[in-house]
Amino acid sequence: MERSLPPAASFLTWLEVADEYGRPMRRIGFRHQRFKGDEGPVLYVIARKDTYEGSDVSQTHWVDGRSCPAIMEAMQQLADLPVPDRNVPGLPLPRPPELPPRVMDGNLYTINTTGEMPDRHLTQTRLISNAGPVAEWGRFVERELEPCWAPGLAP
Repeated sequence: MERSLPPAASFLTWLEVADEYGRPMRRIGFRHQRFKGDEGPVLYVIARKDTYEGSDVSQTHWVDGRSCPAIMEAMQQLADLPVPDRNVPGLPLPRPPELPPRVMDGNLYTINTTGEMPDRHLTQTRLISNAGPVAEWGRFVERELEPCWAPGLAP
């Protein structure tokens, strides 16, 4: 039986990288993958990288956690990423308003992921930044997964 590419819609966590003008350059999706091992089902993470030319995907590359341990390090760092404080009009910020220097250029990193509220209702979260923890995680993913990417069919 011939393997097929998992559809992009099956990836629940995405890192999107855009240039400073907001033009998409690449996106990296993560999902769980199961396969039948000798001792039963095995669960691991695969990643898909789509590279853009203009608004079209020009290349798709793959990597899986069995051959690239950096994926699991990236997933752990994502799980440990601090949750931003919400800026609610009319309520004071929960911390002093000291701000780091503003970064007005550079790549824009967007993390889209799903999650659960404490009562188990599903949510979607989107974090967007060109600096700080979001951008640091995006640069980590790109740097550490770079030697692992392979073109062609998913593992």
